[in-house]
Amino acid sequence: MVDGYLARITRPRVPLPLATLRGLAGDGATAGAGPLEIAAALIAKAQRIVVLVGAGISVSCGIPDFRSPGTGLYDVIRAARIQGLNEAEEM
Repeated sequence: MVDGYLARITRPRVPLPLATLRGLAGDGATAGAGPLEIAAALIAKAQRIVVLVGAGISVSCGIPDFRSPGTGLYDVIRAARIQGLNEAEEM
């Protein structure tokens, strides 16, 4: 059972061609639509969406992270000396 699962999740993934994605997007993506327009059409058509992102995606948008010395949430909470929130594990 584990071997079958590992075989499924480790096999190489091949991106779908833009023509196939245009077909999935339907009327939302015209023949000349680029990848961004196709993605927008697919998102607009979807009933559910799952987005998987890595750590730090918010930092580029100006949202502070947790660990940066002096400005991270952990240091800010520690400096504010809020009772019961001294360490990351207590948050």
